[in-house]
Amino acid sequence: MMSWIEHLNRLKSDWGIGIEQVSSISGVTAGRLVEALQAGEEELPIDLGELRPILAVHARLSEIYPNPEDQLKWLAQPNEAFEGKTPTELMRQGNEEMNWIAYVLTSVAAAKKMTSHEGEGVG
Repeated sequence: MMSWIEHLNRLKSDWGIGIEQVSSISGVTAGRLVEALQAGEEELPIDLGELRPILAVHARLSEIYPNPEDQLKWLAQPNEAFEGKTPTELMRQGNEEMNWIAYVLTSVAAAKKMTSHEGEGVG
């Protein structure tokens, strides 16, 4: 399992964003984020809990779209599940909206797994 630092670095690389953008989206100050990254703590510090939603969105999106270009396309497309807004628009509104996006992506990933196992039988 990836540490939160590895996950954050992958998110930044996949989406082509920096600490300032992560800070803006998550609500964690850039200074605190840099401090925590430099400390290298394996577990996500309690005061950085606001990073969980963006990390969850990235994790679910990576399962569905392993290619970062496809992730970026999905984030930029209006989506009926979000009343025609883009996921990026919702992400800028805060963690509650990011939790909703993660929930939708979790549902999509689960459905995708179920359909890929159809016909295999149970037990």
